[in-house]
Amino acid sequence: MERLKLESIRRESIESTFNVIAKRGDLTRAELAKATGLSLMTIGKSVELLERNLALMSYKKPTGSPGRKSAVCSLNKNCVMLIYDLSAAPNRLYIRDLTLGGVAEYDFDPENPIETEMTAFVEYLSERNVIGTACVVPDNNGDIASGFTDKLGRLPELVVSRTAARAIAHDSSNEVETGVYIFIENESKTDGAIVRNGRIIDGDHGDAVRVDHLTELLGSLDVSVAAISMVIDPGLIHIEFGAGGRQNADRLRDNLTRLIGKSKCEIVVCAIPSGSEVPEGAARMLRDQWIRGLK
Repeated sequence: MERLKLESIRRESIESTFNVIAKRGDLTRAELAKATGLSLMTIGKSVELLERNLALMSYKKPTGSPGRKSAVCSLNKNCVMLIYDLSAAPNRLYIRDLTLGGVAEYDFDPENPIETEMTAFVEYLSERNVIGTACVVPDNNGDIASGFTDKLGRLPELVVSRTAARAIAHDSSNEVETGVYIFIENESKTDGAIVRNGRIIDGDHGDAVRVDHLTELLGSLDVSVAAISMVIDPGLIHIEFGAGGRQNADRLRDNLTRLIGKSKCEIVVCAIPSGSEVPEGAARMLRDQWIRGLK
């Protein structure tokens, strides 16, 4: 039990060290200790492990004053992730580095991924370290990943639904511990996910994100989301709407305010942005999974 506890503390220290640099930018070990509340010795061990796995690089920061220069820790942008988005047409391949910045992206033919790899990867990946592959799949259709990975020739480290990837991307910008994310695409299609401490709550069988199932049981979306909120007590309910979904989104907000009370949590309604939230969310999940697995 003691060994498990020490390993858990060590793992949290490594994640905390990496996440502070990912959020704040390049920092010295002393600055990392101050930001995380960890000792310099603990920071040193975490940095050494992250450097050994090529997650971090250290360099001497030039200064205008004489004396010893402190080493600055920086994310290694030569580590990249491959994000295959199979949830939209056309399918796209995104290459993201550890900062989650885009290196390159391509339309590709899922029937011929080997050709895609040959043409897309030669230039960009020849001098880079690929830390993992993620497949984003349509909601409730994970089987599509099996057929694709058979052609790809290797299993991805992460298979994630489109809704979960979007929820993680949006959650990263919100200062809340727990958030409920509802996506009203149109009058007939609604999806949702719950995020706690940066991770999707999906239960033992992956059904906890199935807002559509809960709606079938309870009879309406507003009652379903209110029930979720009464159980998990979120700090934020984020509602996005697509074409034809504004009226449903406003109605959901008003009903939730009545059912759970506006003071209980923040309820935000906005249009679905046009951007790269899906690959960003998948890359963030893949990066976090990789960091947790470092030894």
